[in-house]
Order: sequence, then C-alpha cells, then structure tokens
Amino acid sequence: MSKNLLLFGIFLCCFFIAPAQYMWQINKDSVITWYYQDGDEFNDTKLDMDKWDNGFPWGRTVMSQDLYFTSGEDLEESNGTLKFALNKRDYKVKLTRWDVDSAYLKKSKIVLDNDTFPFKYTAGLIWSKQKYKYGYFEMRFKCPKNGKGMWPAFWMFGGNKNDEIDFFEIKCEKNNYVHVDVHCPDGCRNYIEGPGFHKAWGGWIKTKDYFDNGYNTIAGEWQNGYVKWYLNGKGIAYFKGSFETAMSVIANMSVAKDGGPFDPGPDESTVYPGIMDVDYIRIWTKDNQLQKRVPVTFEEKPSAKSASSELKGNKSSMKKKKRLLYGKKTKYKNEGVFVSLLRNTKTSYLLTMQGNETTPVSIEIKDTTGKIIFSESKYTEEFLQINMADLAAGNYTFVVKYNDKIIQQEINYK
Repeated sequence: MSKNLLLFGIFLCCFFIAPAQYMWQINKDSVITWYYQDGDEFNDTKLDMDKWDNGFPWGRTVMSQDLYFTSGEDLEESNGTLKFALNKRDYKVKLTRWDVDSAYLKKSKIVLDNDTFPFKYTAGLIWSKQKYKYGYFEMRFKCPKNGKGMWPAFWMFGGNKNDEIDFFEIKCEKNNYVHVDVHCPDGCRNYIEGPGFHKAWGGWIKTKDYFDNGYNTIAGEWQNGYVKWYLNGKGIAYFKGSFETAMSVIANMSVAKDGGPFDPGPDESTVYPGIMDVDYIRIWTKDNQLQKRVPVTFEEKPSAKSASSELKGNKSSMKKKKRLLYGKKTKYKNEGVFVSLLRNTKTSYLLTMQGNETTPVSIEIKDTTGKIIFSESKYTEEFLQINMADLAAGNYTFVVKYNDKIIQQEINYK
C-alpha cells in the first residue's frame, strides 16, 4: 500500500508559513537533523518532467540486454505511486548514432537492417535532471512477484567521470537478497581492504523479509569519505572511500540475460508486465541551505562499459550468494531510528518512522501555553498523516520523544 492509504486518522490542522520538512536521526548518543533537499512523493497523475527524464541522457538502449527504455510507456503515476514496468514485446527501433553499441554488434556479429534493432524488452526509467553531492537518498518501493530475470535498481551516476553508487540492485527470483555496489573511474582504488591491498567493493546481502511481500525503504548516506546503506532505517553496508563528482539519482526496471550480468534471465515462469511500485524518493542534507543546482551535462558520451551497472558488464551472479561483511558492526552500534516530517499535500504533513521496532516513538503537539493538544505513540516503520483542522493562527511546538531523547521543533502557521 502507498503512504496515502496508511493513514491513522489524526485530524490536526494548520497551514504552515514555511514548510517544516525535517528528518531526525535519533541515535543513542546524538541527534542528527537532516533537511529536505528535493524528491518526489509521486502524488500527481503524471511524471514531473521538470525533475525527471525518462531515459538516459545519451540514449534509451541497452543492446546487450535487448532492452529499450521507453519515453513514458512503461511508467504510470497514480494513487500516490510511480509504477515502473518491464514488458516483453517485439519493439523495433531505428537507432541514432548515440544508441549504437558498436562493440556489442561486432562481438555478436549482428548487422543492422536500415539502422533498426529488434529489442525484446521495454522498461521504465527515471533520471534526475539535477545532480547532487552528499546527502541521504532514500526510496520506498515494492518488487514484482514471479519476476525471474527482472532487475530493479536505485542508484546514482556521476556522468563525465563515471562515478556510480548503487543503493540497490535486486533479482526478483531472489527477493530476499539485495546487491550493493560502487564503481569508480580508477576501479575504486580508493577502497583499501588492508595494508597495501586494493579491491573492488560490493556484493549480495541476505535480508529478513522479501521485497515482493510489501514496501521497503532503501537509503544511502553519501558523505565525504564514506557511503552507508540502510534498509528500513537499519544499517546494512559501509564503504570507506571518496567520490568527487556530483551525481544524478536514477531508478529503473531492467532485465538480465542468461550468461550475462546478474544472470539468470527470464524463463517461462516470468510474469509480464513486472511492476516495481515506488512510493517516494527523498533527498536530505545536513545543511539547511539548498544545494547549488547542477544540471546534467556530458562532455562526451559515456562508454557502454562504464555508464551503469546494466551497461558495464558487472558479472555479479546470484549463483555466488556471498554474504559480505562491510566494515565493522561498530559503524552502526549507536544508531537508533529515523523520524521525518514533511509536507505531503497542501493541507497535510506526513510523519515517517523507520529503524528500531521495539521502542515506540512518541509524538506531541503543544500550543504556546504548553498545553498538549495532541499525543500519539507509534512503533517505527509506520506512518502518521497530520491533516489540517481549525486551529488559531500562531506558534505550535512539535515534540518527538524516543528513549531519553526529546526533540522540539516550533511550527508557525496562519
């Protein structure tokens, strides 16, 4: 279910002068405040083309996977979600020079007929028109069932230098595994395994729940010197290394091929269309100032072997099923929960809680006299919808309590 259907009937109401859009990372020994930078709740009836492109900046083809990303045919925004489809169908396309993977054609001994290539699959993809550098990037999603060979992903790509952070790649026949990864122009040589040892970084992580049973939230915190991965507010992976290139945010459906990257491919059990439902994408920063907008540009066409996980020939197969230990467990030992408050519609705010399920988060709203006009206690991985009702204009205080931590945020409204 999308967030719009998970309402708990809180009928409080106010109209904020400035949107109160915060996320608090409440740890055992600290509280970190994050500020909403950008994102999309997908509450409209069509994709916001001011924010997103629905293809790669250099083209729409992945010839080695017989895959074509359509210009909207495999994307549907409705009921508070964006649906990414993977369809199996004959789809002949006349290619531009940017679409042609000459190395693949030569290796496969394929000769184009009138510059036309017969694709076997089409899929949906979104690519942010802006680039971002550092922050907390999260996506709430659900994978398709009976999707052997299907390959959803949420990632960032840096363009000219081909830096890449993969927040997740999933094979839908193994919906209780998630693949995390990074890619760098120099082979991620800034990742040091031990004294004098450099190696590539990434692998599969087994999860408790299945991604087709309901919604889950994958997030990555990218800072100078490291990247952390979170699943439903809990740390799962840590990479020590630096990326200097601002990057775009990308989400898409894709397809694997037998013997190729992320094999196996689809078979007769695969059900089409395969749909990945995305509830929201949110981008947060520790700085309250909006980042300088960096439009997507490329000095040259990225190589077909370095532009994305789908393109570069990553040989990570589900057959390996190797569970890796990323960093030390101490990287997460003091971390607790994430609680976010942001505007959902013109007349409502949405409270999202993720992390520890054993201790409830308490919410209060007080007026200027200190009188509590609302209180609620909920476990994490839940939503509260704060709808607007008849309150006098003035100041109110929003209070979050978790264990011994108390956060107070003043809300001004008319």
